[in-house]
Amino acid sequence: MANFQYKSSSAGTWTDIPHSAYEGTYDGALDVVYPESAERGGDGRWCGAVGLPYVHLQSRVMTASGMNFWRTLFAAASSVDAEVWLTARSPRAGSAVSNWVPWTGWLARPKWGQLQVGSGSIDTLYFDVEIMVHEIRVTT
Repeated sequence: MANFQYKSSSAGTWTDIPHSAYEGTYDGALDVVYPESAERGGDGRWCGAVGLPYVHLQSRVMTASGMNFWRTLFAAASSVDAEVWLTARSPRAGSAVSNWVPWTGWLARPKWGQLQVGSGSIDTLYFDVEIMVHEIRVTT
C-alpha cells in the first residue's frame, strides 16, 4: 500500500480516500500516534503505556465534500462511532515507502469549530476540523 486508503468492511476492497477528506491536514496527520509510556520500570526502562494507537486528523479547513465522505461511513445517524479500515503511516514500520500499514479502529463523529454555509458542497466550508480514529489495531 502506498497511500491513504480505506475500505467499508473487513472483506471490502481498498480504495483511495478522496483528497477533499484530508486536504488541509497538518503535517504528520496521516501518522499513527502511539500512547507514550508514563512510568519507568524497576530496571529504568520506559513502561506503562496505556491505550491503543490512534489516528488524529486535524484540518484548518475542509469542504462539505470532504466532510460528507467521513459522514457516509456511519451506518445510522444515531451512531456514536463507526468501525473503519484505513491505511496510515506507522513510524514504527520500515522504510518510508513501506510504512503505510492497514488498520481497523473506531471513527468518532467528526468535530469542527465553525461552519460557513455556501451555495453547494464545494462552497460550504468547515473550519478547525478534527477526525479521530481511536483504538486502532493492525489488520489485513
